[in-house]
Amino acid sequence: MADRDGGLKAADWRLFLQLLIPKLGVYVPGWPWHRQLSDCVVMFTNAPIHNVTDDTFLRNNGVPFWRLPAYSPDLKLIECVFNDLKVNIRNLVCM
Repeated sequence: MADRDGGLKAADWRLFLQLLIPKLGVYVPGWPWHRQLSDCVVMFTNAPIHNVTDDTFLRNNGVPFWRLPAYSPDLKLIECVFNDLKVNIRNLVCM
């Protein structure tokens, strides 16, 4: 499903969601809070593979989700940490 340059396609994202849903606790409307399973929230960016069809898919399956804004200055600091982590891992693997 990934294209030649290794990028993911919308079908890869949908497959991931289909495999993820059975692992999540799903909110049941009308049940009291003490009877609800532990919920997880799926967070994702506005990448082209995360399309509106998948928003509907998640909503229809009772999965709470949060789409990050196009630019998230609050997440900028963590991106620097992730970049350093990737460099360190790449250096370890290439030794």
